[in-house]
Amino acid sequence: MELITFNDNKPVIDMFLGRPLGILVLLDEETHFPNATDASLVEKLHNNIRSQHYLKPKSNALQFTILHYAGKVTYDARHFLDKNRNHISPEIIQLLRQSTMSVIKALFETPLTKTGHLCANSRVNSNTDNARKEILIMNSQSDEQNGLVSQTKVQQTVLTYFRFSLTNLIHKLTNGVPHFVRCIKPNDHKLPMKFCHEKISSQLAYTGIMETIKIRQMGYSHRIGFAEFLNRYSFLAFKFSEPVPVSKESCRMLLTRLQISGYQLGKTKVFLKYYQFEELCQIYDKTIKKVIKVQTCVRCWLARRKVAKIKSVTIVQKYARGWLVRKKVTDAKRKKDNLSEVTKSQKSESNNSIIVPCHAKRRAINKNGYQQKVVSKKSPDQAAILIQKRMNIMKYYITVYLRLTFYLNRCTWILDTRKDQTWLWIKRSSQRGSKFEEM
Repeated sequence: MELITFNDNKPVIDMFLGRPLGILVLLDEETHFPNATDASLVEKLHNNIRSQHYLKPKSNALQFTILHYAGKVTYDARHFLDKNRNHISPEIIQLLRQSTMSVIKALFETPLTKTGHLCANSRVNSNTDNARKEILIMNSQSDEQNGLVSQTKVQQTVLTYFRFSLTNLIHKLTNGVPHFVRCIKPNDHKLPMKFCHEKISSQLAYTGIMETIKIRQMGYSHRIGFAEFLNRYSFLAFKFSEPVPVSKESCRMLLTRLQISGYQLGKTKVFLKYYQFEELCQIYDKTIKKVIKVQTCVRCWLARRKVAKIKSVTIVQKYARGWLVRKKVTDAKRKKDNLSEVTKSQKSESNNSIIVPCHAKRRAINKNGYQQKVVSKKSPDQAAILIQKRMNIMKYYITVYLRLTFYLNRCTWILDTRKDQTWLWIKRSSQRGSKFEEM
């Protein structure tokens, strides 16, 4: 594995934050001297800083130059000490604490953290004319652990607050998974839809984005565990019945079968560069398209087969329903004819004034002289139930008929195949016998 070379900014950071001879430490130390001046500060920096990134001016100007990653930056040291102190007089703080406005009073009564922020979850009771109000000033949870400092005691310098804030930020970055958003200024005139290429390229270079891209390209940007790698890509190189254990050898075999080189295998992960991962994704996409095409063909064949079965069933249903309707119509006609005959016989008996007993009024005599029951009209519900029963019986007979035809066709197919096999066996045996006779 080749080492990646990149520009390391650590010497410059150590020159600023190092102890006991860092630039920020020396500036903070000089701030606490009452007789210190900007000239004494610059002289102390010239005498104590020993780094190739620190450049002294050729003149006696109150300046010094730092060779940063982006280039040389010259700092003017005038008013450095006054800006670093940034003290508020205790008398002013006491005056603001006696304010009648609850917000101002709470701001100056609340103790400060080491990072210079107001303490989180500190409650301040303020007596006003309206009512007692409890003000809750929220801040980040990490500030609570940095300790509290009263605003009336000896106040910290700006660099002290900066150093504590920087250590707090580094602690958060190491414990979390940060995502940085780089904002780039398109032009210096604040105009829309106007991009200055020189401005954008310089910003990308100064913020280290171009260097980060180079490191990303030279390194292994994709790191996948063995189990996840084999679960996703094993079907590209292994058969369905072939066992694939989760191990380094399985991953190596998979990549060699796919003809991918230049990768690295760790203890639990596969390390791939960006172009190797893109090649693997292209092979994966092509194989998935082929699988989808096979699936579409199989599903189409199954759908056609299902439609053919449905058509055959619908044809049988059509003939069964026609037979049931015809039977229903003939039964209705027969009932109607019987009723008409009964009514005619009753009319003829009444005209001839024949006295019929009460128990015989329910029966009628047809033309042949046989007694017949008078058909009574049924309700629509009873007729529907009767039709449903007959339909169920007819469906049962149809299913039995279809099954019998299926089994008969199956048996005939088996007999035909066996006949063909026996005929081939007889033909081969006769050929062997003829060869033996020739010998």
